[in-house]
Amino acid sequence: MDIELNNATYHVREHGAGDRTVLLLHGWPDDGELWRHQVPVLVNAGYRVLAPDLLGFGKSERHPDVARYTGSRLATDMLAMLETMGVARCHLVAHDWGAVVGWEMVASAPERFASYAALSVGHSGALFDLDHGKLSNLWYFLLAQTDLAPELFAANDGAFMRFFLSGHPQGDAIAGRMAAEPDYLQAMRRIELAHPVAEILLAALTGQLPEPVPVTVPTLGLWGARDELMWRPQIAESERFMDAEWQFEQVDEAGHWLMLDQPDRVARLLIGWIERHA
Repeated sequence: MDIELNNATYHVREHGAGDRTVLLLHGWPDDGELWRHQVPVLVNAGYRVLAPDLLGFGKSERHPDVARYTGSRLATDMLAMLETMGVARCHLVAHDWGAVVGWEMVASAPERFASYAALSVGHSGALFDLDHGKLSNLWYFLLAQTDLAPELFAANDGAFMRFFLSGHPQGDAIAGRMAAEPDYLQAMRRIELAHPVAEILLAALTGQLPEPVPVTVPTLGLWGARDELMWRPQIAESERFMDAEWQFEQVDEAGHWLMLDQPDRVARLLIGWIERHA
């Protein structure tokens, strides 16, 4: 279904029924179909499942205003979606950029969430608690914000994007679509442009970032041991920013897209966490 949220159109997949809801947020470069292996497990356990496409992704609107793609604006949209769909309180599961939005949501409206599961990406306080070793992992975010990025990613039938997405089980297909539909790549890129990493790094390194907001929602952190994009400490050390229960699990034999690499293991971890906080 398509719904209007704060003057932007979102596509939302709804599965199952009942008064217990799980909200699933994907990251880059995916859409709500990312959770196709976990949705049946949650539905069979009696949950209503919502899996929207974030703004600019999948079938949601390719909104031209970069300012609409900040974590706080997208979090506001997702909270409005819960209101529109009659969800007073739910469980939240989020990956990659979706996890950035998810951390914003549990910090700004903790009363709306029974639990949170963040996959691959940790609390911003840990994400930008930097040393020189961690800086090497941020090369892509800096490159993606250059003017040449769309041309670079699309060149030679998306050769560079295929290399970058080599750990994604559907990487070739996604890179092919990006090369064939430049406007699709540009739409997804707006979430990166809305988060100027160089400016954030400068603020972090000079002590000018706002004080991190502690999270009061029970939170599970999941990280794939073969993650080639995000480093372990930025999620494992998110415990420092918790004022609620925290659990960290490393998923072996999985990369950045752990819900695709180890779908059954991730489904078991998620349903176990959610049921503990039902």
